Amino acid sequence: MSTPKRSACGMQMFTVDQCTACGHCAYPPRYLCPRCHGAQWKTRRVVRGILQQYTETRGRDAEGAPRTVPLATLRTDAGPLVVARLAGPAVKGASYTLTLQDQALIATPDSP
Repeated sequence: MSTPKRSACGMQMFTVDQCTACGHCAYPPRYLCPRCHGAQWKTRRVVRGILQQYTETRGRDAEGAPRTVPLATLRTDAGPLVVARLAGPAVKGASYTLTLQDQALIATPDSP
């Protein structure tokens, strides 16, 4: 099962599990591969995703002030869909870099 890993510079890397039998990537982690039912996994780093959908959640922070959190569903370069907080404008079909910050998945727009 995948756990956050750190790069050489100390940043957390987002990973998914990849079946060693058929190469299928799964997230969240599973005990058996949904494609071939294999049970052996290796960790695969995920760097980018393509924005599929976008929404905003509205609520209040700890002090009671209004707060909006932009969220997106992205198709990762490994295949699985993930939900991440957006750190920039939402552009459907655009590429975003995925990073972990305090165990939260953050999607930052790639430079054009």
